Amino acid sequence: MKIRMLLGPVLLGLLALACVDYGNHRDDACQGVVCDSPPAPTCIDSRTVRRYESPGTCTAGECSYGFEDLTCPEGECAVGVCQGCTPACGDRQCGPDPRCGQSCGVCLDCEGVPDPSLCMDGICAPVCCPDCSGRECGPDGCGDVCGSCGPGCSCNPAGRCECECVYPVYPSDCRQVGLFQDGFVAYCDGRDIHVSWYEHVACNGQEEVVEFSCTTTCPHGCEQGAPIAWPEDGQQLVDDNCLGGDPCEGILLDNQGPPGIYPFLLFEPDGAPESYRQELAAFLSAFNVSSADYEAEAHPVTWTPDVQRVYGSGAWITVYDTELSEDSIEAAASGFIQSFAPFFGAEDAILQLRRSSCFSSDCRVFFDQSYCGLKVVSPEPGHDGSFAFIAQRQSAGLQRAASSLIPMLPIYANPYIGQPEAAAGLMGMTLEYWCADGPHDAVISEQSDFAFSPDPVVFVQYAPTGLLALEYRLAYELTVAVESFLSWTAYVDAFDGSLLKIDPDFICD
Repeated sequence: MKIRMLLGPVLLGLLALACVDYGNHRDDACQGVVCDSPPAPTCIDSRTVRRYESPGTCTAGECSYGFEDLTCPEGECAVGVCQGCTPACGDRQCGPDPRCGQSCGVCLDCEGVPDPSLCMDGICAPVCCPDCSGRECGPDGCGDVCGSCGPGCSCNPAGRCECECVYPVYPSDCRQVGLFQDGFVAYCDGRDIHVSWYEHVACNGQEEVVEFSCTTTCPHGCEQGAPIAWPEDGQQLVDDNCLGGDPCEGILLDNQGPPGIYPFLLFEPDGAPESYRQELAAFLSAFNVSSADYEAEAHPVTWTPDVQRVYGSGAWITVYDTELSEDSIEAAASGFIQSFAPFFGAEDAILQLRRSSCFSSDCRVFFDQSYCGLKVVSPEPGHDGSFAFIAQRQSAGLQRAASSLIPMLPIYANPYIGQPEAAAGLMGMTLEYWCADGPHDAVISEQSDFAFSPDPVVFVQYAPTGLLALEYRLAYELTVAVESFLSWTAYVDAFDGSLLKIDPDFICD
């Protein structure tokens, strides 16, 4: 005979009263209390065994358990077990048998510890045991994971993180290297200083020794065979080992008579795109900004950049330590350009101030490149020998740095034809122009007035050979006045008299 009743009826009656909801009442004393340890079966008399049920109920921090009384069918009850009774477990795997109240077995958790909560109506509930042995990531077999991998890493089928190794990136020009690591070796070869070093890089739990190298060109050479000490950075390497000299030495050639090879050609250096990308990355990194903050466009052949801040970006390149003014803007611009001279193509450039000005929001400086005393002219904006610098006034944050500087090649400095011959080559030329009433034309004749600049100019344009190159020509700059208010500026090759460029100096209303 089975008799079901609850332990402590009076107490449970009080619990029933306490459970009346008088407005979001909560028994905080039972938070975290798990009632899964009922008392062991006990004999309440010589023929009756009492078995407690699990889980129990928590009230005021105390656990109470329901129970079931079972009359022993044979023999007496002793030590919580019906004696002389044959258990009727049948298919039961756990818990008491319904006939004698004796155990049919226990359920074990993943650690082999008995867990009564796993016994459900005499059957042990399936237990999923996570298996992360030898695994640091990926599934554990039970719907969870053994761990996750960091950025740039992925989990392989064996449960190990495999990471894409990120190696340091150094500019190809040693001048821009901030720190040379272990094994520094350097030597001079003519005008070039070659440097190599290595760095220890950790990747996928392994240490690799990665070698790096760079080269910098000294405009006036370096001392062959001289030992080169380990410098603090690339700039010190150049300062300590490049020989000084006049940047104009050997540039303007004192030719006599017609030139031999002409015009002079500047070809794009091998590997220029990759070198530019490295130099741009080093430039942005020096100010802790990215391409999302500043965009840069490089000019073909010379690879000089036009750097502009992206509108709406929150990061700035600071070019001066105080607010800019009319007195400080030129020095701020000059210092900034020299700090990154190789990147801006300004290593041997001779810059002359064209104008500077400060407004309420920004300050602006414009430089012109002196080709050892000669003016640079080009129909291409990216090669006209100019440098534009614009920065916010109050914060000294860079808005734009646009370099159109060109490398100086040795060129012939003495014209082959005279000014009269240059002017004669323009005679009879018809010049078209537009006014409000439509198109007009004018003819250069003996009555036209010619005014020549005192010095020839260096005229730079793309080579028409189909090669990616610039050609340097020596040219006359002259003004042609056809009528009193109609004048044009022309550039005529000083060796063969060909017209290179002609533009009107007036606006016709």
